[in-house]
Amino acid sequence: ALNTRGAQDAIKADWVWPEKTVAEWDADLADLNLKEEAANAAERGMMLKRGLLDRDLDDLHDRTVQGVTMARVAHRGQPEVLALLANLKAAGQGRAASMQEALDWEKAWDTLPDAEWNPTVSNTKAAFRALRLEAQTGLEEMTGAHRAWRKLKEDFNQAAAELYENCVAWYAAACAV
Repeated sequence: ALNTRGAQDAIKADWVWPEKTVAEWDADLADLNLKEEAANAAERGMMLKRGLLDRDLDDLHDRTVQGVTMARVAHRGQPEVLALLANLKAAGQGRAASMQEALDWEKAWDTLPDAEWNPTVSNTKAAFRALRLEAQTGLEEMTGAHRAWRKLKEDFNQAAAELYENCVAWYAAACAV
């Protein structure tokens, strides 16, 4: 598009494309640049949210693994509790799976016979729940930011495709002139 714009300047005294004025080309280029800047800024914001979310999910996953493992050990002599814990997983195979595994563990944790039991001093039920809720909020924010970025990127790609098609058409006409 920039090369086409330069070529237009070189021949504008002899010919201007009747479909689009030079000012309209300039407006299209400025619009494309704005769309690109908006998409890039949105991507940076989304990537920051993704990084923060992944940090929280890593911590949540580690606490889930620790909690489930320690609960199984602490209640190894209680078949009814072990049955409750038997189906819990902490494989961490993706964001949604990690969130579900943490929620499943939290629900099971709430039903343990000793309401005050915690795997460690720092991995308490209250701390775990707060981290899970923070991660849930982060997931929702990152998902929204990802959607917004994709929309802006699609807008940019559409504008770039239209400008490209106009460049091809302009060159076809300019070569004939």
